[in-house]
Amino acid sequence: MIFPQSVRTELLAGIQIVIFFIFCIPGTQSCASKKVLTSSGLGKVLLGTEMIPAGIGRYKGHTVRDTICNENDFQWRVALLKYPKGNVWIEEDFFGGNIINRIRVETSDIRLRNGMKVGITVGRLLESTSIWYINPAPAYRLFDFYSPVLPGIHFIVDDPEHDMVSTNFEDYPVVSFNPEAKIVAIVVY
Repeated sequence: MIFPQSVRTELLAGIQIVIFFIFCIPGTQSCASKKVLTSSGLGKVLLGTEMIPAGIGRYKGHTVRDTICNENDFQWRVALLKYPKGNVWIEEDFFGGNIINRIRVETSDIRLRNGMKVGITVGRLLESTSIWYINPAPAYRLFDFYSPVLPGIHFIVDDPEHDMVSTNFEDYPVVSFNPEAKIVAIVVY
């Protein structure tokens, strides 16, 4: 059966809409993958792959600023992506190999598949699991929460009321933290 041009156009548009809703329902991984952080990376920015090219002004719709991080005797390149609510740091390996070694998210624009994101509280974090290893970072006055239940993902917590007298993670039981303390960054490496 042959349809007039106007009917064919409407049918084609209708089919495209149906395909969109079947394969790209808002909030699913296929649509939100650019804003979903996993233990392997963020969208197509994956750990172990080539760094974002140096000197470009924009990448995937975001302003990029190149910078260098210095810590102790190490120095490495960082591509800082600007998001509306904060930044994402795409960090090179320490050896200048032009390989992505770490991704640090400091914006609530990015979230994990389970909905966790920068800005949630320690109380919300503890709802996901009770198994946490906590390492203090005294130089930054922050704590690194890591769980084997969420491998490769670290939650950086700012709890200004919590003391930092020990470097032994066993001295920091999770119940000693303020449940309202905020996650200030999520790091994968």
